[in-house]
Amino acid sequence: MAGGFLFTREDLNATYDNELLQQCNLNIILEKRTERESVLLLRKAQNVITRREVVYINNYEFSWIIKLKSVMEVVDETNSRITLVAEGDPESGVLGFVNCLRREPGGKTVRCVFIQDEHAPKFSLQAPFYMNHLLLDLPMNVRANFGVLTSICHYRLRNRYLCNAVMSLRR
Repeated sequence: MAGGFLFTREDLNATYDNELLQQCNLNIILEKRTERESVLLLRKAQNVITRREVVYINNYEFSWIIKLKSVMEVVDETNSRITLVAEGDPESGVLGFVNCLRREPGGKTVRCVFIQDEHAPKFSLQAPFYMNHLLLDLPMNVRANFGVLTSICHYRLRNRYLCNAVMSLRR
């Protein structure tokens, strides 16, 4: 399961053996309950990150690009992370930017924290709320207005799937 996820479906009233999850070195990435069952997304705990560079970005002033370039040139891909933080601008383009940046050489070390919630605490590596989530080592981390830090993924839809979806909506 290197780099992958484990998806499980559990009884709605099931309890999780957190000790066993720790012994297996698994983190709960997602827990979703429906009327009938509980769904878990698990991931093996990632390597210990020994160096984390934070770059605060915004859409109106671009001096952060120089810092980002210099950090990307020297970062070690195995145990370092570059975290781009966008806060105070709910329409930041950080998600698309990081999606592109991760395809560049050294881009696999890039993570982002996009804070849309104007009432959220300021980002800090010392804040357990943010640090605990960053330890999951997910590329895209979003704090929306409902107060939960979550993750987001970009997936390309093949045209035939998109066409089938559009046709289904038209019926």
